[in-house]
Amino acid sequence: MTNQAAQTTPATGEQRNRLFAIEPFTLDISRVIGGRKFSTSTAALACVIACSGTSQLADFHFERTGLFLSPRGQWFLAGEGGALSHWGRRSIDGSRAPGDGLQLISQTEARRLLEQHNGPVEAFFESEEG
Repeated sequence: MTNQAAQTTPATGEQRNRLFAIEPFTLDISRVIGGRKFSTSTAALACVIACSGTSQLADFHFERTGLFLSPRGQWFLAGEGGALSHWGRRSIDGSRAPGDGLQLISQTEARRLLEQHNGPVEAFFESEEG
């Protein structure tokens, strides 16, 4: 497989998520934050941050998290996970439950995550020879 993104529109997410030879990573999460809607279905998947475990219900540490770039240039993390994952939530009775979410992050944090997870830094940020 080549390291080129398929030329498709954001509405056809299947090929778009194969960006930079990433295995298909489907995640359908959307949130409205500050009056703006952010959705994994319209954003570009830049890097898979975590993909562990097999099931939210069977594995408390299960997690799937991706780094996304919205069409308007806002970076965000989106994911889902088991009760003890980053995305787990506390229930009213104090116990933990599986959850999902979307979190806006800065360009600096996005670049750090791309570098840390061997993502395609140069596709999104300028870099110079060391």
